[in-house]
Amino acid sequence: MVKKRWQTMKKFSFLTIAFLVSILLVACSHENNNIRIDSTENPDAEEVLNSDPEADIFQFNDTIYTTGINWVEEKELTKNK
Repeated sequence: MVKKRWQTMKKFSFLTIAFLVSILLVACSHENNNIRIDSTENPDAEEVLNSDPEADIFQFNDTIYTTGINWVEEKELTKNK
């Protein structure tokens, strides 16, 4: 009876350790290819072009704007009087 309990405990311990190792391996092997940039100020032209060398940008009053955004291109713009 003690031997059977010991074997059950051994199997449980082995399965628990195997499960924890599996979780650890999966968590550590996740490759994150996304670049996250946290900023509280507007980026300059160099920063925008470093993140996207093909970006279509223009600068107005020290602010960089990106062109080629679909929903912006679809808008009809008018000049203020």
